[in-house]
Amino acid sequence: MTENYRKFKEAAKSNPELQEKLKALGEEARLDQFIAVAAEYGITLNEEDFKPAEDGEISKDDLADVAGGGFLDVLFDSKLTCAKCKQKISGGAAGMAYHLLKEHT
Repeated sequence: MTENYRKFKEAAKSNPELQEKLKALGEEARLDQFIAVAAEYGITLNEEDFKPAEDGEISKDDLADVAGGGFLDVLFDSKLTCAKCKQKISGGAAGMAYHLLKEHT
């Protein structure tokens, strides 16, 4: 997870307006929609920011995020099943958006 992605997650946790915008995107959100919403809040993201860590390590902060629960888990941390290929995708709606962009466009 990149620093900008972390900033985006932190902003989403603390800003109710941003939370509502992210909820409105829904489960079928596209990656470019996440990037556009982040830009509205002064956070620059790109496709690389949504890639899972290559080393597979989970930081203490990431573990705390997952343990916290709530809709942000769905957006960023949960595993979802792709309706198109039935593959389990980690990273919540953001991970799914990245998967759909890379695998189904």
